[in-house]
Amino acid sequence: AALDGVDAVYVAFDGDVLEPDCGISMHMPEPGGLTPEAAEGILSAVSGRTPVAGIGFSGFVADPGNIPGLLRFCSAAGL
Repeated sequence: AALDGVDAVYVAFDGDVLEPDCGISMHMPEPGGLTPEAAEGILSAVSGRTPVAGIGFSGFVADPGNIPGLLRFCSAAGL
C-alpha cells in the first residue's frame, strides 16, 4: 500500500539488516537478519511496482569486497 500512487521511490538500504557472515561487510550485522537473496527479492518486488529513483547505502564497511554485493542490490532495484 505504501507504493500506491507514487511516481518513483528512493530506497535507503541499511546494510546492518543483513545476516552476519553473508559475504558483505557491515558495521553491525543482525543475527537472524536477511540473506542477500531475500534483500534482492524485496528490491526486485519494489522496482517491479514503481521505478526506483535512487538508492542510498549505509551501515557498510568501506571494503572493496562489498562492491559486487552492492552492485547486485542496485541491479535488483533496476538501477
